[in-house]
Amino acid sequence: EDEEDIVNDLDQALKRTEADSWPRWKKRYKQFRVASGLCNEDESRQVSTLLYCLGEGAEEVLQATVTSLEKAKQRYCDAIETFEAYFCAKIKGYLRARSVQ
Repeated sequence: EDEEDIVNDLDQALKRTEADSWPRWKKRYKQFRVASGLCNEDESRQVSTLLYCLGEGAEEVLQATVTSLEKAKQRYCDAIETFEAYFCAKIKGYLRARSVQ
């Protein structure tokens, strides 16, 4: 897979309704991050790439869930933790909705 395919796949992560999209996406992104050498770049570049790959809604999610957007944009681990919490909440909501049906 080339970088464009990965970005297109990743862009769908925020749009999918499947509860298990995030874990698969995150695993593939981690592989991409290592394979591309991005993990050796400065953290703000890593966060910018993450936001780009997640797509248009990513910055809004980050902004809505953190007290300091600029701080979250400076540390890759803070950004990943924010999206982890966001998607985990979506997964729990999805599972709750399924159990009610």
